[in-house]
Amino acid sequence: MKRNFLLDLLIGLSMAVFADKTAVPAAIYLQNLPGERVGEWTDQQIIADLQAQGMIVITHDCSSYPTTSPELETAILEWHRTLAGHLTDYDTDTTTIESRSMYFIPEGYTYRKVAVWNFVDHGADGSLEYIMRKYNQYVVPNLGRDSAFVYTDMLTRTGEQIDYNLYMDIIYPTGNASKQVPLLINHSSSDYRQNQTRPEAAKNTVYRTIFQLGCLTTGYAFANMDHCYNPVARDVVYKYFDDGYTLDDWDGLAYNTAGIRYLRSHMAQYNLSGKIGCMGISKAAYAPVRLANRMNATQGEHFNFNGQPNTHEQPWPGVPSTIDVAYAAAGNGTVRIPQYVDENTVPMITSAGKSDQYGHWNKYPAVVSHMNQIDHNYLSFWMEDMGHDYPCLGTDLCTGESRYVLFKRFFDRYLKPTEVDTTAILYILPKENAAEVNTRGESRVLASDGVLPENMLGIPAYEPVTVRYLYQVDTTNIAQKIQVLDANDQPIAGKWTIHMQGTCLRFMPDSALRQGQTYRILAGSTTRAFTITEKAEEDKDVKSTSFDVLEDAYTKVAKETTVRGAENVLKVRYSSYGDWKFYSYLKFAPEWGSIDVSQIKRAYIRLASASSPSATVVVNIYTADNAWSETTLVSTNRPTVASQSCGQYTYSGATTWNELEVTGAVRTAINNGQDTLSFALIAAYDNTEYANFVSKEGAAGLHPQLVVEEFLPDSPSALINPEKEKGRVTKRLENGQIWIERDGALYTILGVRL
Repeated sequence: MKRNFLLDLLIGLSMAVFADKTAVPAAIYLQNLPGERVGEWTDQQIIADLQAQGMIVITHDCSSYPTTSPELETAILEWHRTLAGHLTDYDTDTTTIESRSMYFIPEGYTYRKVAVWNFVDHGADGSLEYIMRKYNQYVVPNLGRDSAFVYTDMLTRTGEQIDYNLYMDIIYPTGNASKQVPLLINHSSSDYRQNQTRPEAAKNTVYRTIFQLGCLTTGYAFANMDHCYNPVARDVVYKYFDDGYTLDDWDGLAYNTAGIRYLRSHMAQYNLSGKIGCMGISKAAYAPVRLANRMNATQGEHFNFNGQPNTHEQPWPGVPSTIDVAYAAAGNGTVRIPQYVDENTVPMITSAGKSDQYGHWNKYPAVVSHMNQIDHNYLSFWMEDMGHDYPCLGTDLCTGESRYVLFKRFFDRYLKPTEVDTTAILYILPKENAAEVNTRGESRVLASDGVLPENMLGIPAYEPVTVRYLYQVDTTNIAQKIQVLDANDQPIAGKWTIHMQGTCLRFMPDSALRQGQTYRILAGSTTRAFTITEKAEEDKDVKSTSFDVLEDAYTKVAKETTVRGAENVLKVRYSSYGDWKFYSYLKFAPEWGSIDVSQIKRAYIRLASASSPSATVVVNIYTADNAWSETTLVSTNRPTVASQSCGQYTYSGATTWNELEVTGAVRTAINNGQDTLSFALIAAYDNTEYANFVSKEGAAGLHPQLVVEEFLPDSPSALINPEKEKGRVTKRLENGQIWIERDGALYTILGVRL
């Protein structure tokens, strides 16, 4: 939702009084930490250095805190909640306390702010024009400024020339340290790079700081990078938040890769080991997603001004811009994972919260589904208890472990590999004290169905017995190294399968396990017991009912006057121009009479591939009204489409069949007595490759179908009338039952309606 510019402007002008004061940062210098001190300078040298940079320095003694993680970090953060009160000892002007930028600095470390990139020298052609357009659109008419014709014409509220630099804060060991350390980068989603440690933020989001604090207290360096903001949008300039607040899509890749090249060019200065991980939430999630691809140096920006790539020379050319591990949380970049994450991508964590105000919970299945499709080495956090936030100290429902601990374990593996046991286990399923484990050994790893997004794109809520390692494991003679044992310590026969680039082993027993019995997983010296509490849903028989498509067609969104209903293909494509944007439509007229809505396992539209795009295409599927016909469909009479999609599918063309889940829509249609059902296929934003499917006019055997899968009842049959005529099988009787002959008598399958 757009905010009112004039209101923001008034807020911004009211803050201008404090602009100079809020620019003075504070350093919280942590002394007597339990871990190894890294860095050469004395505390006196470091405090003098920080003060020389204009910082208020607050020393904090940590000697009484716990020595273990995350208890140490938690204790420091609890103290941080009270920090505003402590600041009065250093600055009597309380008007600046709540909004002051603050930095945690462990003993032996110091701080630098550096400019790593700027729009004038390094921005794509069109960037300055874009900034100027927003300046003339928002600033000139509201503040009486003169129109800008060149970038030097654009001024701040106080009449100074706008700063076109993008900055990095870095906290690192001092001097010629005997130990080089890994680096964690946080890509800021706020105008104030260090926003989460400001006292005003600490009241509510104090635990966001645990990631940087946990790394800084365990031998990491830390950097905070600017978001690729349009300079006009910054608080100290004019503070508007509209559709032009960011240039990430046009300049973000160039800027963020430059930041990595800068750090790799200055590893000796900052005592860095060369191992780099990065993270970002919300608008900042785009940076780790793009950097995570090892081929980022050869890739292009998400958008180009006038279709032209950036030809400006970039800083520190020839230096690698690769990283080792990434975390993208609930943002534009996370949604784009199906586009940018492939076999060249480093290990990655992703997350989404149920109460996310930007709808990322319902978008998250497409992210996880894509990771599963490419069998990526990843970790996902389904945060049913949180919103648009990092996971902080919450408990992961899947594993039963602290999300922060899992994050730290995962990042340490790739950034501090020499300190991690190569046989170490990340987690085991079923989790400790799992309450829902079925007769196939599968345990519930996701929240209840009422909490999860309606369309899970085939992602199961249950997962089999799993041993997830931090390192790729030697899978020779797996059954001898990892065993599932019964109550008598006898091995259970079954098959182990390998996933997530050799780090994940899953077990499927050859026969059903017994309800009420306790089993043990034995993996090296680690043991996990679990008890079977329920019957596996998959043990039930399933039947499928297929319905052929009644009508199908595609059309351009604008300027289409030719009817395409007789063509043998359905085209789907995104474009910013309506005459190059294609929607496809399908209409079904199912006979629901034989479908029991309470027994539906899943429903999906089955489409055959008709193209092989050079990049994957994310296709959204929506319900649509039925007021259309393939014999008349053009741009001007397209049907109305629902505001909320049924779900997403990532199309690659690599397989013959594609299954687009529509379970929720089918259940709703049956409950409402709806006998005609239409769908629209629409490519996600900026998916400019074609996703083409075979239409009903295409090759025989490849026509679109709506498929509904139902569970059959547990009781396979019941004797109804043994006196019925022998050998006769009747499909429909007065009572609506299916009759089957068995062993000379007639039976009916209970509960199946016709």
